[in-house]
Amino acid sequence: MANYLNYSFKTWCLRAIAQIRFPPDQDAVMAELYAHMLDHYDALMEAGVGREEAERRTLEAMGSPEEIAPQLAAVHHPFWGWLLWGTRIALALILCAAVFCAVPYLRNTFYSGPDWNRYDPYEDTYISDEVGVTELVLRTEPDQSAESDGFHLTLTRAAWWHTDFVDDSQEDLDTFRFQIRVFNPRPWAGRPEFYEWLWAEDSLGNYYYPFYLDNAVAGDPGVTGNCYHSAPFTYTLDMWLSNFCSMDADWIDIHYDRSGRDIVLRIDLTGGDGA
Repeated sequence: MANYLNYSFKTWCLRAIAQIRFPPDQDAVMAELYAHMLDHYDALMEAGVGREEAERRTLEAMGSPEEIAPQLAAVHHPFWGWLLWGTRIALALILCAAVFCAVPYLRNTFYSGPDWNRYDPYEDTYISDEVGVTELVLRTEPDQSAESDGFHLTLTRAAWWHTDFVDDSQEDLDTFRFQIRVFNPRPWAGRPEFYEWLWAEDSLGNYYYPFYLDNAVAGDPGVTGNCYHSAPFTYTLDMWLSNFCSMDADWIDIHYDRSGRDIVLRIDLTGGDGA
């Protein structure tokens, strides 16, 4: 009789919840209705009513499941249930994205400018009795932008420094630095290759070899630097021109032209601020 009772009451409950469209609500209402029927059934049994009669009265007291079904469906509207589920899924995705972005951010070694006392090469004046005087010749924020393969490149800062060394055995040195911010909203895009293949030319025709070009000769002007993960979906290219020879030029163009691309970011050498 227990199996029959279980089947009879559960069949009634299944018919009553048939119009509830959100599965978790169906399970909750099913459990509540079934527990209520068992309580009613047990009360009748304790009053001395026979099993079959107790079962019949319980089903009769619950009424028609087909009439109750639309009332239960109206009370348990699926919108709030799906909204709750959607919110949970969105939070899970946000957490996964945060972890995905944090891993390379924590893994990368951060580079914050040259090792000259860890100063900011775009802001701080560097003076040392041992080295000499480093003078800021030009500081500018070019704000040039371009796109390639979903990557958005922005040339954000540039600075030209001239150093007079204390030791007369060393020639005066000109150093030119620039930064490019690379953004891509696709988490799987990974570390950009731009910093390895940037090359440059100035208005005088001087050429700066890309960092990984095989025929670049030591001592020739070149483009080199570092790439580090600076924000979610964003890398910063901290670059400089080695063997800088554009002191008399009006501008420098930074190029990226691998695989048919044609990206040019220009730095004006005639404006900007000096120290």
